Order: sequence, then structure tokens, then C-alpha cells
Amino acid sequence: MRMREKFVAGILTLGVSLLIFSVVIILPTRTERMSNRPVSPYRIELSRQFFRWGASICGMGCVLLLIVYLTRRWGVQRTYLQASITALFCTNQQGEMVLYPEGYAPHSLRYYVRLALPNGESEEFECSLALFQQLREGLRGRAVCKGNQLLAFYPDADRMSGFSSV
Repeated sequence: MRMREKFVAGILTLGVSLLIFSVVIILPTRTERMSNRPVSPYRIELSRQFFRWGASICGMGCVLLLIVYLTRRWGVQRTYLQASITALFCTNQQGEMVLYPEGYAPHSLRYYVRLALPNGESEEFECSLALFQQLREGLRGRAVCKGNQLLAFYPDADRMSGFSSV
């Protein structure tokens, strides 16, 4: 996960936590009313405040999630020399990982490549079906990326001897 995706996930978690906390505060109030004990008006107001804050933070998180999703392919084009492909996988429309895409309609899958970058980091990039079919795990070469999209991968010529061309 990239930093901005982690940030949005944290905001959504905080908002949902506040919503749950508001329900936990108000639940004992319902039982107090049933047992004819006096109910604290402060607890009800506190629960309303937590609910408002939680709903506001969840709404802001949903807007940020939409922005992150819509702008995932934006950014400056980057080229990584000596990048290595560590994994190739797909996800179906339900978000489940598919390791062997045979039997699925090509348009129903999203294709991903995990690259080991020269700086020691490892990142996932989405790619097209045509590019996905040309790649093999273990290839080293030059990767051209923009946002979280892998645009092209040019294998090193000296490393291609063990692989057949498609």
C-alpha cells in the first residue's frame, strides 16, 4: 500500500471507530430507560457528538478514497533501471487474487506486477493484459511507470537468454 492509501485507510478506521464508540455509549442508556433508572442527558449528548464526528470523518474518508482512486494513474512518469519482477498476479471483480488466469474472461481481471526496485523497495503496479503476457517472474530490466501503472518493461538483453520470446 502506498502512503496516501494508508492515510485514507486510517481516516476511515478512525471514523468507523467513532461511530461504533457512539453506539457503545448509547447502548447502556437504552437499558437504563427500560429499568426506570434516571438517564444522564450528558451521555446522550456525548454519544451524539461522537456520532457527528464519526460520520463527518467517514464522509471525508470516502471523498478522499474516491480522489485516490480516480487519480491513481496520475503523476510524473518514472523510469527504474535494474528493476526486477518478483510476482505476477491478477484480481477478479470481487478483488480476490487469481494466480492462474486461465478460464477467466480477460476483460474481467485486473493485472498486477510486483517490482523490486533498485533502491530496495518493492511496489505493486497495475498493467495491461498485453504487457502482463510478455512478463515473467525473475526478469530484470528497465521499468517505466506512471502513478501506479506499469507502462512498459524492457528486459536486459543479457538476462533474456533463458526466456523464450512471446
